[in-house]
Amino acid sequence: MSPQCTIKNTRDEGTGQGFHLYEDLVQDEDCVMELEGLPFETSTFFTSHGTFDTRILLTIRRGWAHELGLLPEESISSDAPRK
Repeated sequence: MSPQCTIKNTRDEGTGQGFHLYEDLVQDEDCVMELEGLPFETSTFFTSHGTFDTRILLTIRRGWAHELGLLPEESISSDAPRK
């Protein structure tokens, strides 16, 4: 295992769900996101070009999406309208 430098690390001890986002210090262009205890689904299919493709659908908490910078500040409130 390569040495790593944590960027963000969050875990909910009650549910066992968490994520760990870190830099791989050997592969300097790579970051890794490790997810634990989260629901997901996968599918594989052939594209119209005849190539094989994979899809992963992952459900994460809105607070974590915000913490990771995936949502704007105003969307963190449960009262905020969802788009």
